[in-house]
Amino acid sequence: YECYYWWEKQLKTFNYHRIGIVFYRKQDDSNGWQFLETADSDVSSWSIWGAASTITNAVNTEIGSGLENSIVIQSFSGSSSTAANLCLTYSQNGFDDWFLPSRDELITMHQNLQGIINFSTSNYWSSSEDSNFSQNAWSLYLDLNSNAITNNKEMLYRVRPIRRF
Repeated sequence: YECYYWWEKQLKTFNYHRIGIVFYRKQDDSNGWQFLETADSDVSSWSIWGAASTITNAVNTEIGSGLENSIVIQSFSGSSSTAANLCLTYSQNGFDDWFLPSRDELITMHQNLQGIINFSTSNYWSSSEDSNFSQNAWSLYLDLNSNAITNNKEMLYRVRPIRRF
């Protein structure tokens, strides 16, 4: 956990105001951000991904693609209770720039924060649609192994928003 505390020290040194829990730092601040943090708790215990019968092309899985995926998903989903919409409309301590993490952001969050915060042993949605089967999206079963799988977008899974700064 030395890395986590180093990030905390750096955030304080640079006078950043952490709202959630920082789990990722990239080497530079390209594209206007350098850190990813997770909200303190889940937004929803159970939510659908949304746009079940629609190809959204929100297929990016890489770190840094969650926000763009979330915006695309929201444009195809009419419901306010979809995973992406719950994250995009979430507000914590005056910050409202949260989004649904991509598959790799979700995996990294769990790997870097395992043992630091408690996640429910359950499936969590990512913002990454399955590029081979558009009725599915990537989810992560948060346990010791962090198994990423694709499931039908109508399944009810947990939702944890993240933000970048």
